[in-house]
Amino acid sequence: MSIQIHPCRMCPIRVGCDQREAFRTRAQASGAASITYRCGRLAAELRPGRRIEIATPHLDHYDRDDGSPIYRRRGARATVTSVTAGHQFTCVVDPEDGPAAEDDIRDANLVRFRRRRKHSTILRLLDEPDMPLCGYKYVQRNGVCDNPGACTCASDKAAAGAFA
Repeated sequence: MSIQIHPCRMCPIRVGCDQREAFRTRAQASGAASITYRCGRLAAELRPGRRIEIATPHLDHYDRDDGSPIYRRRGARATVTSVTAGHQFTCVVDPEDGPAAEDDIRDANLVRFRRRRKHSTILRLLDEPDMPLCGYKYVQRNGVCDNPGACTCASDKAAAGAFA
């Protein structure tokens, strides 16, 4: 009998997880076909600033018959910006891993700045230090927000300095 264990299914830290085997044994003993629990190990790994790799679309080629674009998925490095209940998260794809000019995407930010996603969409956790985030949860690179047009943290700092 197959047992579905959530959030273990498609978990990026699934390999070698003793917790998963313990829950599988309990589920088999109880006769349950599916169990769900809050994983403390995954919650500790999935945090704001965490570096991850996710799948992102890129233009592979154009269809010979009608000329429509054919997209494929490739791994892209990203930074987790927030985490919600149920091991869901939002992230920002690194600019150098975002869509290339030839990908014919009208607004690259629609692809780079991701909406809420399930933990199962993470290809792997990167062994890199966490990235700093500003108060508005934008990634800071060299002290500058990744999305300066949408973030007001620089003007907030300037205003705070004027009143100090």
